[in-house]
Amino acid sequence: MSVLEVWNRALSAVNARGRLTSLTDRTPEQEVCSEWYTLARDIIQTAAWWPACKSLARLAEVSEADEEWTEGDPEPGYQFAFALPADFLHPWHLTDYSRFSLSFSSTLSRVIISTNTENPILVYARRNEAPAQWTTGHYEATVHALAYKIANPLTGRQSLADRSFQQAKMILDEEQARAANMIEPDPRPAVPWLAARGVQSFATSRYFYPFGSLAGLGANAG
Repeated sequence: MSVLEVWNRALSAVNARGRLTSLTDRTPEQEVCSEWYTLARDIIQTAAWWPACKSLARLAEVSEADEEWTEGDPEPGYQFAFALPADFLHPWHLTDYSRFSLSFSSTLSRVIISTNTENPILVYARRNEAPAQWTTGHYEATVHALAYKIANPLTGRQSLADRSFQQAKMILDEEQARAANMIEPDPRPAVPWLAARGVQSFATSRYFYPFGSLAGLGANAG
């Protein structure tokens, strides 16, 4: 699997006339695929827990809460603020499942994550640009998301765009349901050696950041 194959599969899905021999072909098909591919890829990668995108990182602290809040501090109600990983695309949860919040700090010129966990490890989606590493569902959802965006510019047929959107949504619904079934309903017990110290290794309620959605694709290009 390759980016070129994703593009050609999307072109086939909407019955476009041409196919591509490279990512730099000077054709209308290449132009429209190039315009919409990155958006479609990234939206799909935020919409389910794809193995090729899942990553973990211990976060670096950037500020702590003071008595009086100032810009650059953690959000009110949180004690610590941390920088996000360089390859960050979308958060899933902290390893202790505690609540957190994302916000943009103009003082720091970056998005920060605020939490009450002192030394957090974030489970998150990283951007993965290598289709050969994707699962079949990940690959097919990306194909149909791209097909949705290119259908009208290349064919003028809204019905083809709608069909591709529904196919991408069906794959994501299945992946999201699978992830939900993997989430335990009750907190896991403390790690034994931590429990012996009186430390609870998991929060009493488990916080997961919401999935992304195909709404990010916006209105179909026409």
